[in-house]
Amino acid sequence: MPNQPIEDILKTLTYHEGIVLYWSCKGLKYEDIAERYKYTKSWCVWQMSFVYHKLGLDQKDPKTGMSLHWNQRREIINREVCPAFMRLIRDDPKNIESFPLIAEGVVVDTPSEIIPPPPEPQPEPPDIPTDHETPPPEPPVGFYPIELYKAWLMVLEDEKPKDIILDPVVPIIDHGPRWRRLLIGFSILACIGCLVVGIGAYRLGRGDFAPVTLSSVPTVQALSTTEPAPTMQSTNTETPLPTDTAAPTETPFPTSTFTATISPTPKLLYEQDEPVYLKPDVYLAMNPDFGNSNFVLCYSPNPGFNLVLNYVNNSNDQFSLRFDKSQFHVFDDTGKEYEVETSGNGGCDAKPELKQATIDGGTSGRIYIGVAGSIGLDVKYLILKVDSISGYGPFSFKKDL
Repeated sequence: MPNQPIEDILKTLTYHEGIVLYWSCKGLKYEDIAERYKYTKSWCVWQMSFVYHKLGLDQKDPKTGMSLHWNQRREIINREVCPAFMRLIRDDPKNIESFPLIAEGVVVDTPSEIIPPPPEPQPEPPDIPTDHETPPPEPPVGFYPIELYKAWLMVLEDEKPKDIILDPVVPIIDHGPRWRRLLIGFSILACIGCLVVGIGAYRLGRGDFAPVTLSSVPTVQALSTTEPAPTMQSTNTETPLPTDTAAPTETPFPTSTFTATISPTPKLLYEQDEPVYLKPDVYLAMNPDFGNSNFVLCYSPNPGFNLVLNYVNNSNDQFSLRFDKSQFHVFDDTGKEYEVETSGNGGCDAKPELKQATIDGGTSGRIYIGVAGSIGLDVKYLILKVDSISGYGPFSFKKDL
């Protein structure tokens, strides 16, 4: 990046470059910005290319001779450029109307004394390649200005990680082998216990333990009777006793065994889009995308990000949804904990108190969790721990990056 302070570079941005940078800092994608101002996505990418070029993000690192990785560029935008720009405009997009504050290349302390230069006509933005097209490393014929081509490629590259967060090729670091081993061990012990109880119930039903009951019956009859005929008669009379004795004991054993087998084992961590059922046909799932363009100003601190839980009621009955922000805790795979500042389920309601809503059958919606702080470059995934929602929990959800 140039040695010039970031604030002085940002003062040279045009109105359109500032608008695209502002909403990009707020978490909107280029297609969302284009829809807001009735432009095209290629136009928004083109404006951001000028921002990258002025900030020097398309230049090679003089120490390594290498171009910045997209993670490094995104870190510079999130941690340095966006905060400086928000301070410059006092976090009010209306103040961008006075841009540029100074002419490009001029550094002054009092921008109010500088008369903004008239806007220069810009060339038509190039078309964005499709998902199956790879742009050439060198600018094609007709691309103007040529020095902007590398910045344009980097803006396209920096957008891709937000769209491929579900890529199965990304390795997932397992930090919980001990829990997995304990879970497997408990499962094996439970199977052995069920097997022992089942074998015992089966043998008891066949009457394998009947001789213990019969041994006392003929002995008593033999002591009290001297004639052999009554003894044989008593033996025949007592024959049904083992069957009658085993019949009532046969019922409880299979019943208790069956109940223990079907009891669900709670998962330690639910993947993205994997449902956790609160009750039949009512479930929650982690949304693979960050935030929502309609609520980004309500639920995302600055700096910060916005996690989304989907809730679905496929039943024919209503479901009472109840939660508040104290029930949510956010960590990453490095052990860092983030502060949850807001939560809500729509309508831009970011107040901290208890949220309640009645969810009709056959409907769905989203719970928004506003989290403060910036995510490090070495973070692979986030974990959202939910203590309770509507009296159900706890649950833990995974959000891949």
